[in-house]
Amino acid sequence: MYSDATILIVMQETTAFMDMSLAVKAGVQWGLFGGSVASLGTEKHFHMLDKCQTLEVRGCFALTELGTHQLHASACVRYHVMSSELISVAR
Repeated sequence: MYSDATILIVMQETTAFMDMSLAVKAGVQWGLFGGSVASLGTEKHFHMLDKCQTLEVRGCFALTELGTHQLHASACVRYHVMSSELISVAR
């Protein structure tokens, strides 16, 4: 019998054969965002997991690597409440 992980991998690979951009978006939504909430979240966040699966809550994932082969690079993103947008701010 296949494990849930095996089924998810096969689904992801099959999606990639049809549309790579869709596979990337699915990987970010359910793998990176959903996985981060499931692994690093607290009771305050777990209510989002079911909503993440149905796309009622759409997620994103950001990773910064300060100091890794980037001598003077710095990244900062702020949420602008009035426009409901994430804005990249140069430092």
